[in-house]
Amino acid sequence: MTTELMNEDDNNREVIGTERPSYLTDYEKEDFGTGEILKVVRPPMIKIVQKMSGPPVKPPYTDGEIVVLPMLIRVGGGPSEDNQDPIEFTPIFFFRSWFTWNPLQMKGQLSAIRESSFDENGEIAKKAKGKDTRKEPCPENNEYKIVHCEHLNYITLVDHPDVTDLPMLMSFSRAEYATGSMYGSLIQVRRAPLYCCRFQAVVKDVVGNLGSWKGFDISNAMNPWVDPAIVERNKELFETYKELHESRMIEFGEEHTEVAEETAGNEFS
Repeated sequence: MTTELMNEDDNNREVIGTERPSYLTDYEKEDFGTGEILKVVRPPMIKIVQKMSGPPVKPPYTDGEIVVLPMLIRVGGGPSEDNQDPIEFTPIFFFRSWFTWNPLQMKGQLSAIRESSFDENGEIAKKAKGKDTRKEPCPENNEYKIVHCEHLNYITLVDHPDVTDLPMLMSFSRAEYATGSMYGSLIQVRRAPLYCCRFQAVVKDVVGNLGSWKGFDISNAMNPWVDPAIVERNKELFETYKELHESRMIEFGEEHTEVAEETAGNEFS
């Protein structure tokens, strides 16, 4: 599997992992029909199957397995803490986002996400930082609360033959926010570009105030550094996703909503 990086300003194409055949040089100035694709990038999502999960994820997969959505590719995990396959991965790019979530009790009446933003100085981000402003009465039913929260997002490459060179999204929010923060600390203490670092994760059982779920347990990989031969490739991916983020071209799919809902923990009320 390869990752194709496209420049919106011209027709040059750089393909990571695959050298373009010579016969395609005749098409340098042609319209490739990809202009609309460039307006939005929606990375696949890394998800742990939860007890709340339903079709098309469960079945066929079971609680604790790690799958990539929407392709439904299993990359690791397992049914219990002592019976699973760890995943090894490299973070490529990190960014924050902020969401206002409607109450889970209003599901079916309101969309899960009320508002979203990438602006760290925006209204949602400001409210998410304050203990007294993080929750507010839901305008449609003040018995319930809307929640403003920060999401920690890592564009990630997983070492698995079925997703080789495919940048994916690993996102942490709500009850899993602490795990995402700890992961960030592991990256920072390396004192090296994040795209040169390798980590591993297994799935653990987590219990919150109002529920339980499956979460990531992240640690340094046995081989903590990437192969020197792919450092430049990873750097190019970093620069690409940095530009995409600055241009607000990264979007979240429905899979992102499902992951946050299923790991809400003590935010269910």
